[in-house]
Amino acid sequence: MTILAVDDDPKTLRLLKAALSKAGHTVIAVDNARDALSVLVHTPVNLILSDVMMPDIDGNEFCRIVRAEKNLGYIPIIFLSARSSVDDLATGLVAGADDYLAKPIKLQELLDKIDEYGM
Repeated sequence: MTILAVDDDPKTLRLLKAALSKAGHTVIAVDNARDALSVLVHTPVNLILSDVMMPDIDGNEFCRIVRAEKNLGYIPIIFLSARSSVDDLATGLVAGADDYLAKPIKLQELLDKIDEYGM
């Protein structure tokens, strides 16, 4: 399956790409939401993993944009964020995220979540 990973931290992107590729997934890694939106226009993906705190367009706004697009709104979105308060979780879910995992990410927990979404 194809997973779009969006995070402004290069270390996180490298980790996600390595771990998810090893698990058999194709990973497209981008460091900002604008590039992610461009990828989504040209490349079908099965799941989006997105950081919340990013420059330009934050993860919540990115999620709202994706949800508003008729051809993209069905793609599951999982937020991966250092912000882990109940308010942060609620804000992410209201923005349209399907799930929310706090950083540092536990790899097995992420793989289990991906499996839940049929990946």
